Amino acid sequence: MIRSVGSDGAFGGECAAVLGGSRGTVDTLSQFVGGLPAYYDGSILSFHCKALARPHGGSKGDSLRVQLVDAETGNSVPIAVVTPETETWEFFRYPLSSGGLGLLPGRDYYLEFEATTGPHAWPTTYLLDEVQLEPPQRAMLLPTDPPDPPDTIPDEDGDMPYQSSPGIGFVDITPHHDVPNTCSCGYPAHQTVTITTTGFTQAEFSSAVVKFKTPSSSVSKVASVLSRSYDPATATGVLSCTVPDSPGGKNYLGSASVKVKASNGKKAASPQYHFDTAGLERGFWYGFPSPVSGIQLLSSATPSVLGGETFSVRATGMATFTKYRPNASPPRCGDRPDQDFVHPLVFVKDSANTKVKVLRSTLNPAPGTPCASAPVNWTWTGTWSDDGAPGVCTSATPCIPTRTPLSAVFLNPDNVTEDGTLSPRIAQYKTQIDNFLQFLEPDDEPKLPSLSGVSPNWADSVGGVFGCGGPVTSNQIVLSGANLKRIASVRNAGETVLWSGLSGGPDGTSLFATAPAHPVGAVRIQATTADGLTAESDPGALSYVCSFQAPCGVFQGPFTYTSAPPPGTYHRTEWLTAKTGQNEDVSFSASLNAGDEAKLKAIPYQEHLDTTLPGGAVVTEHRLGFYVYVEPLAASGTQSKYDVIVQQACTGATIFAGQITFLYKY
Repeated sequence: MIRSVGSDGAFGGECAAVLGGSRGTVDTLSQFVGGLPAYYDGSILSFHCKALARPHGGSKGDSLRVQLVDAETGNSVPIAVVTPETETWEFFRYPLSSGGLGLLPGRDYYLEFEATTGPHAWPTTYLLDEVQLEPPQRAMLLPTDPPDPPDTIPDEDGDMPYQSSPGIGFVDITPHHDVPNTCSCGYPAHQTVTITTTGFTQAEFSSAVVKFKTPSSSVSKVASVLSRSYDPATATGVLSCTVPDSPGGKNYLGSASVKVKASNGKKAASPQYHFDTAGLERGFWYGFPSPVSGIQLLSSATPSVLGGETFSVRATGMATFTKYRPNASPPRCGDRPDQDFVHPLVFVKDSANTKVKVLRSTLNPAPGTPCASAPVNWTWTGTWSDDGAPGVCTSATPCIPTRTPLSAVFLNPDNVTEDGTLSPRIAQYKTQIDNFLQFLEPDDEPKLPSLSGVSPNWADSVGGVFGCGGPVTSNQIVLSGANLKRIASVRNAGETVLWSGLSGGPDGTSLFATAPAHPVGAVRIQATTADGLTAESDPGALSYVCSFQAPCGVFQGPFTYTSAPPPGTYHRTEWLTAKTGQNEDVSFSASLNAGDEAKLKAIPYQEHLDTTLPGGAVVTEHRLGFYVYVEPLAASGTQSKYDVIVQQACTGATIFAGQITFLYKY
């Protein structure tokens, strides 16, 4: 039943459940799931399915039923009949409800997939993978902070939001959401809400008005009351009213305060919008009434990570917000695609929260969708962005993994932060589906340049030469090529030390990086993508040249020899420490120009030490200095002048040629 079908055959991993495939059979796969208590109503069953149909239409009549089976009686409770239309992986998602399915309390159930094939010659084979039964979010909730800052502005009556009169209570408002205007497709009219209060007298409740206020406004809007009822035994009042346009200018999306105020000034005020510890909504929110649900992926479950492919889903409750244009002539609902429509947000992410979006501006209902109808089971199409394929993979531009199941997140416009980032404002209204799809790596391998595509085509062996005023040469190299996307590293071929400062151009034709220190000679450059694909330049595309790096100001004298240690001994005086490429020689000599060498003489010395730099590259450190000798009877003021020459051995270039004076004082 569970078979290895290889990574190409399974949606995730290498195994999948295989049902059907034989003529005239009933093939089942079942798993014990226990009971489904009311508290867990709203659990989500999701899975990926692929049907391998045969030619000639011989598979007509085959079916795959999804059902719950009573463990005691064997009676089945149907959930759905799955009929994939293509031979690619499709995603299915079904909310489960005890009441909706007619499940009996206290009973245990099996989840069962039943494939039935007819007696024809070409039976259908069904593949199942990534089957999940997820508990509803409210079963896992903790108290949540309000998604918006509190409203601290009094209204036109001088009343502060959220503050009820003593003895008066605001019990609830349902539903808790409505759109701020009636311009958006699927929402041609405002909802009727029911508000329950306690503590008013019947006369007070009969005179009460209902006002809605947003945090950005000091003026509220009065709602039209449609009906009232009052229970004198409990002093409970219930009224229904029509939600007014948002007092925040008809385009405000976010929390609002609601006030029921009697003619004598007593009032019941709603709390700030939030979810309580039982996972229940409190307060009111100008936005769309429900999370996106009933999601079924229609486009490929394995799109290219490069982006540009079509994304398509069937979903309920997904909406585009249409702004109202108060300054238009005449004022009207928005009709400018680039200014007046706020699209929903869809993205996928990995376990490290690396995200790839569907381009928001492209995400729209399929052509022909009736605007006036509620957004139920609408088909949405868009285009995948190239977020998953930056030029290089860095902490600032991470690369999402390929061939790895990813989670999808669906957010309506009212649930996205104002700056357009991906964090939901209301976590409970975020719809997340795990194992939704996986990206495939690019088809085209990256290509690195020939000799003419490296600029400059040489680098300093010491890893860059620095002068007193800043870098003289930094070893930053520009590589021109093709398909340079998702580059994870660049190095000299056959070596472990990585180039640093890696960045990439937006079109995949160039890379920028700093070559590390390296012995003199020609190298081949190698780039590796996050998917393990490699590209190499032509041999000798980059040549390392001799270099010499020394601190500023070291080629200045005179050096002064003091009285310690005592005259008659040699004193070691270090002159400078310089760096070259690994194992490059430095010629260092000194000859007497003037003075009495018998009384004060300087003998040059040098030491060589290989030093490993951060990142693993190796350079040679040269320590140059003198052993200075002063005879025992030398007088203070004795001096000798030496002509000193420092040359780069590999090129013969003179680094320093000058005179240094050694002075004895005591």
